[in-house]
Amino acid sequence: MLKNGIFNKKSPNKIFIKDDIFTKKYSYIGKNNKAQEYIQLIAGSIKSDGFTVFHCSGTQVADIMAYLARLWVKIYNKSENFDERKKALADLEWWFFQANPAGRAGASMGDALSMIAQINLGIKIRETYVHQDLVALSSTLEDYRETRAKEFKTNDSPQLAEPALKGGIDLNPVDNALKIKNNGGEIKFNIDPAMLEQLKSAPGFVPMIISIQPMTDLRTFLGINAVSH
Repeated sequence: MLKNGIFNKKSPNKIFIKDDIFTKKYSYIGKNNKAQEYIQLIAGSIKSDGFTVFHCSGTQVADIMAYLARLWVKIYNKSENFDERKKALADLEWWFFQANPAGRAGASMGDALSMIAQINLGIKIRETYVHQDLVALSSTLEDYRETRAKEFKTNDSPQLAEPALKGGIDLNPVDNALKIKNNGGEIKFNIDPAMLEQLKSAPGFVPMIISIQPMTDLRTFLGINAVSH
């Protein structure tokens, strides 16, 4: 990637055609499972420290989006090796920023999609702003993967991180062992025989919906309001 305003020529992944042009060819699977090619292009002057990065052409966006869909499925596939899932996430970011399907909103949208996947993988969300799209556009895919692999910080275990708070009812029997204190005596239940007889002839219970309200805040509903990332 660009370092101190100039290319890092020591990287084995970079191919320089001329002093002012950098290109690299990539292959990927687009729509209808057809192999496609994409050429990354960065132009500028090493002497003047000025560079221009380019997105893909408009005709390639649909094919790259089809490839992104495959990467998204791989990220969420728990049967995949955890490192491969993180690699797929880095690839997703890089290809999304190359395609920039959302125009001027592309940088924030790509970042948001990545953070959703990072939460799923148990990766700690960064706390500072980064021009992630510019990092991707000025890096080869191989260099970008290497950089992101170091930045994706997870728990020691490769399993998905457990949320700090859980919603719903905890039905784990280990945590719900019934404790009875009776001072060594018998436990007596005082039940009115007439009421018991009445309950025996009860026809059953009919559920009744009292009210239906819209869910406006998913995080509160799931009980993860206080989770800090």
